[in-house]
Amino acid sequence: MKVRLDFVTNSSSSSFIIALKKDENGEYTKPVQKAVMEWFDTLCSSTASNEAELKQLLSYEEVDEETYQNMDKWDKEDYDDKKKQLEDLQEYISNGFSISQGVIDFECGNELSDELHTLFNKLSKTDDFIGIDTSLEY
Repeated sequence: MKVRLDFVTNSSSSSFIIALKKDENGEYTKPVQKAVMEWFDTLCSSTASNEAELKQLLSYEEVDEETYQNMDKWDKEDYDDKKKQLEDLQEYISNGFSISQGVIDFECGNELSDELHTLFNKLSKTDDFIGIDTSLEY
């Protein structure tokens, strides 16, 4: 799994996965609220705060050994990657983060990508944000 703080895009639409820290009351910390909440709420298509929600967010379905053995090489790679991502993200959830996923459409021009770049840079300066996959490559 990639953890990046920089910004890369090479397509007209891209996805991102982030982790945001909440305080002991379950509230987003002030730095996160200030930098992101209103803006990201319009972009995030789904959020997970527990394992079941995370599996749904990732479209992850466990398969039995026989089904796994019958998969072709590419399906096995996809399954293994998704399983590893699930395990990694579960650790963030157990540490008080919620996981959000969204898509950025760059067809509207570079204004949105510039805003996202600025936002990720501001957030990367706090301890309450982790850019799990901000490469925006897929």
